[in-house]
Amino acid sequence: MLREQCKVGMTVSFGRGRGAHTKGRVLKVNEKKAKVETLEQRNSNAAGTIWNVPYSMLTACEFVAPEKPPYPNGLTITGVRYLTGRECEQEGWEGGYDPAVALTLSDGSMIFASQDYEGNGPGALFGRMRTGEQFILSPATNKEVGHACASGV
Repeated sequence: MLREQCKVGMTVSFGRGRGAHTKGRVLKVNEKKAKVETLEQRNSNAAGTIWNVPYSMLTACEFVAPEKPPYPNGLTITGVRYLTGRECEQEGWEGGYDPAVALTLSDGSMIFASQDYEGNGPGALFGRMRTGEQFILSPATNKEVGHACASGV
């Protein structure tokens, strides 16, 4: 189980691969381990014993619906713009790149493409309409700001 999947109050099973597994309830989610109260006896330990269990040894016993939809579900796109020079620098993109396009969202945040998952440079946003026609998403104005990544401004 991943740490992000572990929620306080959920019922889990824990134990080593082929060893005995014990049912428990998550009391606290820490960085590397979860505090789990056993719901049944485990070896010589009575039910109610608290264990610190690595997430890799936990298995969910029940489906737990997320508290809210994953971000950014429910937000709307309010604009399309180029990243500023400062925003490019914050990403470590200092000059030599094509303009980076961002989608601004209704909560003030933004989404932008990167050339890879390590964030090594900006990328282009592509799309396809319901008609099947492809397009490249690009702001219609503000070309000076758009070249901030290219010029390092």
